[in-house]
Amino acid sequence: DLLGEFISNYTMTLAKLDGARLSEFVNKVFGPELIKSHKSRSVVLFYNSVASALDTIASNDASLLDIDPVNIQSTIRSMRATFSSGGAPKVLQHKLKLDLALVLKNSIPWKKVDTSIVLQVLALYPPEELADETE
Repeated sequence: DLLGEFISNYTMTLAKLDGARLSEFVNKVFGPELIKSHKSRSVVLFYNSVASALDTIASNDASLLDIDPVNIQSTIRSMRATFSSGGAPKVLQHKLKLDLALVLKNSIPWKKVDTSIVLQVLALYPPEELADETE
């Protein structure tokens, strides 16, 4: 998909030029506004393109992103609202959650750990989904 390639290339270019702008871009893509204002298929394209690029960047370079935990909390709320309203089929829900997990994997650990946000992140990935991944 050409749009997905463009988004991935843009993400990789930002990583080379300016880490602060990359973090800002990723916070916006994985922020609550995108999931509220776009159809789930478009959000999957954005999430997947950015998350894949970040994973490639992280495997080649040890630099990590600065992700705002409050932003993640808002995104989880928006995801839950979209999922519960039927706005995303199960397959797309799974893809969105995997891409969010990739971004979290490649982010700087939060300086002040707010346990409620950590618990919300963990609740997004119930044990039965984790078991399915290992099989």
